[in-house]
Amino acid sequence: MHWIEFSVHADGETAEAVADLFSRHGHGGVAVEELDPPDMRIGAQELQFGGRTVRVATYVPADEGNGARVDSARRQISDGLRYLAMIRPLRGSL
Repeated sequence: MHWIEFSVHADGETAEAVADLFSRHGHGGVAVEELDPPDMRIGAQELQFGGRTVRVATYVPADEGNGARVDSARRQISDGLRYLAMIRPLRGSL
């Protein structure tokens, strides 16, 4: 089975909202990974919020005949992330 991963980097506070969004549109849950300090060289914009940076990911099956499900998940996740980014900055792209 092949999978497509959707992931973004977020501060710890925003990660909860991203994980909720991903759990609604992904398949089988969400992975949240705290990044080590050397990987946090991301600039002043995110540092103004303080806290830790995490990577939030979810997966969607990419098997044949599942193209509509992947497109729908990508669209819904993209829309949700765009709204969340209006409140707090996110790093990464789908």
